[in-house]
Amino acid sequence: MHRITIFHYHLLTGGITQVITSSVKALLLQQPDQYEITLVCGRDSKRTTIVEKIEQALKSQGVEAKVHSRSLPEIDYLVEQEDPPKVEDIKQKLNEQFGGSIWWVHNYHIGKNPFFTEALLQIAREKPQQQMVLHIHDFPESGRFSNLKALYENLESPMYPVSQNVRYVVINSRDRDILQEAGIPESQLFLLNNPIEPHSPTTVDSWQVQQKIGNWAGEHNPGWEPEGKLLLYPVRTIRRKNVLEAGLLTNLVESPVNLLVTLPGVSQQERAYSSLVESAFQNRLITGAWGIGGNLDEIGISFEELTRSADMIVSTAIQEGFGYLFINSVLWGAPLLARNLDILGALKDHFLPHSSYFYDELQVPLSTGDRAALGDTYTQILNSVAGLLPDDQHKRIRYEVEQLLSEEFIDYSFLSVEQQYQVLRQAAESSEFVGELREVNAETTATMENLLRGPQVKNRDRIIEEFGAPAHTQAIESILASFNKTEENAEGKRSSATEDSIHRKVLQSFNHLQYLRPLFF
Repeated sequence: MHRITIFHYHLLTGGITQVITSSVKALLLQQPDQYEITLVCGRDSKRTTIVEKIEQALKSQGVEAKVHSRSLPEIDYLVEQEDPPKVEDIKQKLNEQFGGSIWWVHNYHIGKNPFFTEALLQIAREKPQQQMVLHIHDFPESGRFSNLKALYENLESPMYPVSQNVRYVVINSRDRDILQEAGIPESQLFLLNNPIEPHSPTTVDSWQVQQKIGNWAGEHNPGWEPEGKLLLYPVRTIRRKNVLEAGLLTNLVESPVNLLVTLPGVSQQERAYSSLVESAFQNRLITGAWGIGGNLDEIGISFEELTRSADMIVSTAIQEGFGYLFINSVLWGAPLLARNLDILGALKDHFLPHSSYFYDELQVPLSTGDRAALGDTYTQILNSVAGLLPDDQHKRIRYEVEQLLSEEFIDYSFLSVEQQYQVLRQAAESSEFVGELREVNAETTATMENLLRGPQVKNRDRIIEEFGAPAHTQAIESILASFNKTEENAEGKRSSATEDSIHRKVLQSFNHLQYLRPLFF
């Protein structure tokens, strides 16, 4: 039997909580007698609810299994704690309460609690018998400079330990390649796809669902287009989702469309951006409805009915860890239009060209004055991170900025939020400007029109086979089995990298202009 303790800062609704719950259900459905699982988080909110939902889901499929849970306030985000916790206190509690199990830690070094990170790093070094799986969804080196600064100010240990009791798990091939090239041994590094929980497709009366949506949206959203097709972007309105770009995309097609954005941004850092996007809908700069996800009960539809009634799924995100939305679009049976991301890799093989399209950029013209203002924005950004980047990397990014500003057209995602809003307003006020946008983005424009014709979406069975519970459980079993191999067999090619140099190489991999867009700051 494997005793696994899963750690995360919280179990609030979100992507990592979804991964944790789906993963636990997969393990206990496939091998209920082989795993004893405890969830540990920093706050009580949602903890017992999550456990109850997992156990109920298992019971509905004939599996009686107990999932344990504990709260440990010291591992919560620092902003949620009155005083910073002491590393020694965290170490003592971790060792006393959870020693003897395998620790599976999600986003151990994201920078939200450097003292928890330091405690883990010290235990990894001091207690070689304590096995750890460090599951990385997001890197602090990837455009999260305030988090990186917090780590620099509080860590004493190297950020990436290399030892026989530590395994690294990443969720896409880009991150695996980055860590491997930085010096993490292949025997200690694993790619683990996020698990999916496919439901049997049910019959949905799309016309009736769209009528209900239209009745509600017509009353609450002044820019609603009664005859428009539904472009669904089911995300929280945060900067990394680049939501204003989805609004600009609606201007490319002559067919009437409505963009549906489901949820507001709720964190302190995202509220201003979320309000700005909401105002773009209210001011009729974007046709469609904002915040529909919080009103499904009032509308009288379920989330499944919403997704299965969409005419197209849209993603304009500039950063994703895994890409649940892309995978889900196939399960929902809807065509996909998405910004191409470097994390996709072989994942794109699951999408057929007649029912999906990944665009590299959305080009817009920019006046001389606006170019100068954008240059000033990037100067401020580079000055703000100057102490966190080596000089050679800082110089290289300055060169990339110069190249960006010299282009005839500029990718919309590289603009400041204020400039993005101005471009949206210009599109709403000038048909001539919209014509220019369509001309310089002709391929994207034509493909959007084709996708709106409703092509059949295939590959559902292949998605389920590769990302469902059996495949996920088998991958986890391989990771756990690696701890049982002897050092001689497990090591394979030994890494010549020092633990300190690994972080520097990871930082270098992410230090390009695409990770320094104004939307990250």
